[in-house]
Amino acid sequence: MEWEVTIAVILLGLVLGATLGSFACCQVRRMRRKEKGEKKLGKWSVCEHCGHKLAWYENIPIISWFALRGKCKKCKQKIGAMELTSEIGLAIIFVVLALVFARMTDWLVAVTPEALIASAFFTVIMTLMWMIASYDMKWGKMPTVLLIATVILALGMRIWALITSGPALQADLLNLVGALLVLPALYFALYFFSKEKLVGGGDWILALAIALILGDWWLAFFVLFISNVLASIVAVFLIIKDRKVHKKAKMSKEMTMKIPFGPYLVLALVIVIALEPWISRMLVKL
Repeated sequence: MEWEVTIAVILLGLVLGATLGSFACCQVRRMRRKEKGEKKLGKWSVCEHCGHKLAWYENIPIISWFALRGKCKKCKQKIGAMELTSEIGLAIIFVVLALVFARMTDWLVAVTPEALIASAFFTVIMTLMWMIASYDMKWGKMPTVLLIATVILALGMRIWALITSGPALQADLLNLVGALLVLPALYFALYFFSKEKLVGGGDWILALAIALILGDWWLAFFVLFISNVLASIVAVFLIIKDRKVHKKAKMSKEMTMKIPFGPYLVLALVIVIALEPWISRMLVKL
């Protein structure tokens, strides 16, 4: 790509990702308040401490957080890192995905209705997945309504891909079946037979959406591998940290750790999509 196109793609990913990251965080907090039975959810972004309604210049993704030094303008209480993490995190993801798609399809040079529709679908799906991952990371569960919406959209994308696949339809169907067996079927079996001790009820549904998006059993396998590696690294870090804390405090405690797996599935999906050209070349050589 020309450097002008690269810069345009990066800026588009940053702005779109940060904006949707801010939206996702706001909606996740509202869903949590609704789940807790709070009736006054409000239509505007407000301070969680004093209820101050944020003005437009206090609601600019990333920029406002640093301008306000992470504090409410009125009560001076800390806003929290969840908002900033959501905005920066989704901005980075969208930059990576935009660069990958632009390099693979030249959609900024030759925009087609099909490319626009696919981009719109994937933008909505990634925003929903980011909301699921954020909710799971913060409160250890996945909202059912978001999971169902993600699966429906992913299914729509896959059906459209199969319709337009032409002579490769049979091979694409076999690859899709393989992806479904590698990810959601495996996680559902772990969820069912362990009675949610190994895998949560939302994990296999999120895995179903990911398998539908990828439609390839090799890519699904890489998501399975990478997500488990990431979760294992974090688990080891938390175990070491927990032991140091209790050793320093001269306490003994039996550790029971439950790691939310949704964020690692979503992150693994992004990594696999970014590395898909390399993975394809590697598989051809095998």
